[in-house]
Amino acid sequence: MFWFFIIVALILMATAVYSIYSRQKVGEEFTTEMKGLIQEAELLKKDFEAIMENAVLVSDDMLKSLDERLEKMERITSLQNNNQPSRSRPRSIERKSRKALPFTIEDLRRAHPSIVVPRLWNDGYSIPEIAELLNRGQGEVRLILDIQKRREISSS
Repeated sequence: MFWFFIIVALILMATAVYSIYSRQKVGEEFTTEMKGLIQEAELLKKDFEAIMENAVLVSDDMLKSLDERLEKMERITSLQNNNQPSRSRPRSIERKSRKALPFTIEDLRRAHPSIVVPRLWNDGYSIPEIAELLNRGQGEVRLILDIQKRREISSS
């Protein structure tokens, strides 16, 4: 009977050792797998950071390019205005021909500027007034009016 208890005790101890060993092995495999996932995540993070830096550089370049184009357009416009009669109208004519706004200012701001700007201009508003109403730059308003003028000329 004594030997029976010793054999059972040895079997239980072997089972416990095997169980501990297998759990430790599973834990090590899990840890190794998690370390691999962390390394992949770090690589992805670096890739995304590089992509974001590149996007910032590209957007900065695009912004500079647009600024340069806008400056060129303003220079061309000012040169054309020096050779042609001025687009500005006397204040008395502006005030007489100005119509009341058919929409609220918020509706105007939500509408596309290429539609609203020429309409306000035709209603007698000046470039600074249109820019203020729409929270846009005067250069942008001038550019929209110039583009609209060119469309009208090309469609005629």
